[in-house]
Amino acid sequence: MNPHKFFRFIILSYRRPADNGGFALPMAIMVGLVLTIIAVVIMQRSMFQQNNSTSKAATDQAQNAAEAGITKLINLMNTPANRFIAALPDCQNWNSGSSTCSDTDSTPSWHNLPNLGSWTITTPGAACQPRVTTTTDITATASNRAWKTLPQGEFRLVSYQYTPDTANGGAIGLGPGTGTLVMEGAINRNAANEARSRLEVKIPITRLPNNASVSSLWVTETATGNEIVAGNQDVYSDIIVNDCNASVDPADFPNSEVAIGTYEAMYSNVPQPDLPPYPACPASNTFATLSGSMTLPRSGDTSTNMTLNDGTTLPAYVYCINKIALGGNDTVNVKTVNPTTGQRFLVMMHVKGDMNVSGNTHLNHSCSGTCTNYKPTDLNIFGYGEAAHSSSPPRILASGGNNIEAFILAPDYVYGVNGGGNDGGVTGSLIIKKVINSSSSNQMRHFWINLGGTGKHH
Repeated sequence: MNPHKFFRFIILSYRRPADNGGFALPMAIMVGLVLTIIAVVIMQRSMFQQNNSTSKAATDQAQNAAEAGITKLINLMNTPANRFIAALPDCQNWNSGSSTCSDTDSTPSWHNLPNLGSWTITTPGAACQPRVTTTTDITATASNRAWKTLPQGEFRLVSYQYTPDTANGGAIGLGPGTGTLVMEGAINRNAANEARSRLEVKIPITRLPNNASVSSLWVTETATGNEIVAGNQDVYSDIIVNDCNASVDPADFPNSEVAIGTYEAMYSNVPQPDLPPYPACPASNTFATLSGSMTLPRSGDTSTNMTLNDGTTLPAYVYCINKIALGGNDTVNVKTVNPTTGQRFLVMMHVKGDMNVSGNTHLNHSCSGTCTNYKPTDLNIFGYGEAAHSSSPPRILASGGNNIEAFILAPDYVYGVNGGGNDGGVTGSLIIKKVINSSSSNQMRHFWINLGGTGKHH
């Protein structure tokens, strides 16, 4: 073989590998660019998350400030002397331009609390007017809705509006209704990193008590002339009245120690307690008419165990009575302590109709012998006022010479003393519709006593 052709064949058969040197540089640049973009994206995402976290933290702080403002204002509203403002708006005529309240002196609002005496509230009756308050915190808050500082931040009242439930007797100044409180919180207010949060709270407003406590005489209506008691009847106790038209001025109480400041009469919008369900009594404890002379409980009467609110468990003699009609010289003696052993028990009379213990009759609840455990209110009398057994309205007539020691709950009944004597009345508690002057009767005495609570069956 020709050597030149052989070497030429070898040379021609050999091919140089492809040269990648020109592609590697763009590839490296591209990879670097991608990594740079990824790094920038990661950094931006991290910064965004950090900013978002900072913003959320600031918003949370602003919300905490608003919540703290709500708590502070609700606590202020819930102070006993201030509770009536829950049924009032903070301002009825807000001037957004000047950021001031332009309510006139006669407009009921928080702004006008110092002028409370000149208000005209839609609720009738002087007794329902709220008492004068000097709570400057409230008036200042309502006057300009200014920012206030707390450790959590700043807050301001945006508005408080009250919507009365007119279908159920609500009105401006009186529940029930709904209060709408709007509060704004802020952190770093007016700065570049400012955060604000606004919260709205709906507050149900019921008929709140006006500082009234348990009293021995509680009526829902007044007697003639808006007097709480009528006629020549003395009252020696605190009095609660649910009638807005009632006169609670001590000077208007005839012959009463209320007039010299020993006791107090006040309006309350708290409803009277409900009657317990009418029980099912055994035949031995059932009376169509309670009349004649006797001592209760009698031999053969049935008792059941009852637990009081304080946890004490006592035997209880429960009686079902259509009506009480004592006549002549009838006397019913009620015993709630065993005179020999001193054991205490309850007597509970559930009466469907009228209760007549007038004239020379007596319903005596007393104790003789071992009386350490005696309590006047261990005699409970409940009046249900069923039409078939009652006058209209149902009534309780007591003797002028008979003092009844009992807890009496008869929300639909009128009460009067009928007959001569100076010792008639109730020692204990009397919760009724109203007191009437049934005759030229003499005195009606009510003394507050710790009731100890009614019970529940085991």
